[in-house]
Amino acid sequence: MLTYRSKLDLCIIITSIFFIMEVVLMFVHANEAVISFNKHLSCLILLWAYVVARVSGKGFFHPFTLYLVAFTTFIFSRLIMDVMGLYSFDDTYFFSNEVKHKMILVVSFATISLIWGALFSFRRNLKNNITSHFQETSLSLVLRKYGLYLIGITIVPFLILKIKTLIDVATQGYVYAMYLEGGLQDSQGWFDKLLGISDNIFYTGVFLYLATYPKGKMYKWVIFIFFIASIIELGSGRRGPTICNIFVLLAYLGSRGLKLSIKKICLLSLGLVVFLYLSFAFVLTRNDSIADIGSVETESLSFVVENVFWQQGATLCCAIGETIYMEKKLEDKELYIFSPMHDLLFGSVFSDILGIRRYNPSVQDENTLEKSWRLGGKIMYNMDPEGYYEGYGTGSSMVAESYCCGGVFGVMFWPFLFMFMFTYFWDKYKYNPVIFFLLLSGLSQYFFSPRDPMFRFMTSIFYAFIFISLIRLLMKYVPKRSTI
Repeated sequence: MLTYRSKLDLCIIITSIFFIMEVVLMFVHANEAVISFNKHLSCLILLWAYVVARVSGKGFFHPFTLYLVAFTTFIFSRLIMDVMGLYSFDDTYFFSNEVKHKMILVVSFATISLIWGALFSFRRNLKNNITSHFQETSLSLVLRKYGLYLIGITIVPFLILKIKTLIDVATQGYVYAMYLEGGLQDSQGWFDKLLGISDNIFYTGVFLYLATYPKGKMYKWVIFIFFIASIIELGSGRRGPTICNIFVLLAYLGSRGLKLSIKKICLLSLGLVVFLYLSFAFVLTRNDSIADIGSVETESLSFVVENVFWQQGATLCCAIGETIYMEKKLEDKELYIFSPMHDLLFGSVFSDILGIRRYNPSVQDENTLEKSWRLGGKIMYNMDPEGYYEGYGTGSSMVAESYCCGGVFGVMFWPFLFMFMFTYFWDKYKYNPVIFFLLLSGLSQYFFSPRDPMFRFMTSIFYAFIFISLIRLLMKYVPKRSTI
């Protein structure tokens, strides 16, 4: 009988075999036969990643397993559809065989790096004396109280924002709703700005409250409201962020010991697909009002599921493929991976306070194009300058940014570091209320990184750190007899 450490070592060895196979394919001339073989091998590596998640014993609700689901949805959808005969990868845009081959190589190496990152973090934590349960302290009680205060203050404007967004999508179109959700545009009124800010404050309160592992009816109500708010967002067509919010909830419940059978997991997945199907009606009216939906023919469930996953898998072509195709046109591409930190320093409210703001990341103009490090904007401008100035974009991806910062070798390193850091801190500090609050604050961006900047979760953690520091100052300098 193998020990847990031996199982992890065996997984590392098998993963290394896949790595060697991909290295060999790097030096093989790209043709249709090689591309076809690599597609199937890439899907096999993804399947092996799920086996690793199972063997590691972390369960379905561990961040690593849930990240694999997000990675499958946002990166692998089109490859899987191709293998199943639902979509032809060979018709992908106008890419040459060399570009297509490198796309699959990059995705395969990223998957292997993620597996290695998780395995080495699991192995590392075997040497640590990790707390196995949550211990109530005076600090956790104070944090729980502040969390409830924030929830109570912002719950009404937060729900108004979500419902208003849903109504605006139905009556005025998707673009207007996204304008509202931005919450900070200069031309908006103070009421819309207040609604937009309430969104962030509400989630801060929820994460602060949940990080203290509460119990009772209030805890159940907070979980219920968080879930319902995420489902409402489906109606605005924001499927990616919504799924990631639900993943945050599942990961949190997993940290509390929630375990489900395969049957219940399948039922949960089916329920999510049903919600995706319901949201598709609103997605059909992204630019028009719901009044036009009657002119759209009702499609079968299978078509809707295929369409949703085909759309979510656009990252493979729009971000990763385009990055490889136009890499010679991208200047200073090694810096793109650090774009979230650059936005924080020179394109945020924080930079406004310091008086060093250089551009507005939410505005796509010449100034933003020149001074920001955003990969999605650079790709869109090279594809279609007019489309860039009209506000369209391809989005980014942790895989594409890793490729920019080191080529194929960058894809071997950055995803490993990314997964190792997050899973290591999650497993080691999930019962520390302060660090767990920081991790929960960045967890949604962590799950969304397959189609978003890799280190965006760090900016969320930064703001959460500022907030928790203010609370610690209040605890230190405000007399205990005072009521806050």
